[in-house]
Amino acid sequence: MQELAVENWIKNNIETIFPGFTLVSSNEIYADRIEVDFHLKDEKQRDVFIEVKASELKPRDIGKLLNYYSILSNLDKVREMRYIVILPSIKKENKEILSSFGIKTLLLDNLTKGKVVFDSCLQGLKNILTPTEAEVLSFINERECSIISVDEIVQRFEYDSSYASKLLERLERKQYLERVKRGIYLYIPLEYGYENRFTPMNSLVVGSVLVDPYYFGYQTANRFHGFTTQFSPVTYICTTKTRRTHKWKSTRYKFVNLVQKKFFGFEKHLSDGCNIFIASPEKAVLDSIDKPDYSGGLSQVVAVVLNAFKRGLDKEKLLNYAIMFDSNTLIQRLGYILDILYENRYLDMNGNFVESIERLLPENTSNTFLGSVKSNEGRGSIDNKWNIIENVSIEKLLDEIVVR
Repeated sequence: MQELAVENWIKNNIETIFPGFTLVSSNEIYADRIEVDFHLKDEKQRDVFIEVKASELKPRDIGKLLNYYSILSNLDKVREMRYIVILPSIKKENKEILSSFGIKTLLLDNLTKGKVVFDSCLQGLKNILTPTEAEVLSFINERECSIISVDEIVQRFEYDSSYASKLLERLERKQYLERVKRGIYLYIPLEYGYENRFTPMNSLVVGSVLVDPYYFGYQTANRFHGFTTQFSPVTYICTTKTRRTHKWKSTRYKFVNLVQKKFFGFEKHLSDGCNIFIASPEKAVLDSIDKPDYSGGLSQVVAVVLNAFKRGLDKEKLLNYAIMFDSNTLIQRLGYILDILYENRYLDMNGNFVESIERLLPENTSNTFLGSVKSNEGRGSIDNKWNIIENVSIEKLLDEIVVR
């Protein structure tokens, strides 16, 4: 049956389908933006709004229904509103989602004489939302970013901070939100189930609200830019503040405290609709060379450098960032790694570029270890060009590349 035909059939059989109910209006516009198929009144003069659907609900339909419910429940003259959706069939998970908001669903096949009683619309509902909760959740659902804060609710609805905080706490108890830290929550989209709701795992979105200022760096940035496929259970966050390691679900957040002069070179990106800050490709490479242990070790860093150059790294920006880094050790390691990649025919490197790196070093530059003594040997032969103590073998340096 087409939707219009279904509506006409219901309109002609209102008294049979809903005995004791009276029809107030059909296809009326409310709040200047939504059209309601039927507005009824029950025996106690409670408002009943009915939406008719001629086919299965799609994800966007659910969002619209929740938005309509929120708008209708906050109309001034509406009394103890009930919202019913009539449709030919519905998936169990979609029915549970709507039921959790207090929205009843009725199947066309069940609309037989004397079978529909309004009180049945109130049975079996779990975690029913109040009109205010529904309005807030509808606002959260419409946003692109899944992170929501008490401050945003205060700004949007002009509630005081205490009341806004309690609202979000209630939504957390009803499993629509997951607390990230005080005053900040992660929205669990409706398509993530109802009876056993599970949280979407986006470590970048969650990590973006743990400290300010910040940017994601090291192995986290390398993976984001496609320089490595190596998985790490640790998400690395660079910040000028001191923070202890934070665990959320199965992810550990390692906060790397940087001095102010090294805190630069990050970009804004979108992740699941949320703004996040992450090291630029050039800064990700330099950070990794500076602290190889946070990027999977030196052999992994060499692979990262190779992949970054193959993906069109901005060499001029890399040089400028290397100067801003103000670290001879960093420049020595960068030049040495590029020479190794060139000599072993992994990278077709312009000699002028390597010379530009070499010119950044002052005369009589002190020797420095290629790899950290903590993770590698404390001795090795000296490369006179870069004054590098080779405490990591060439074979080990290129190990990750060979595997690939």
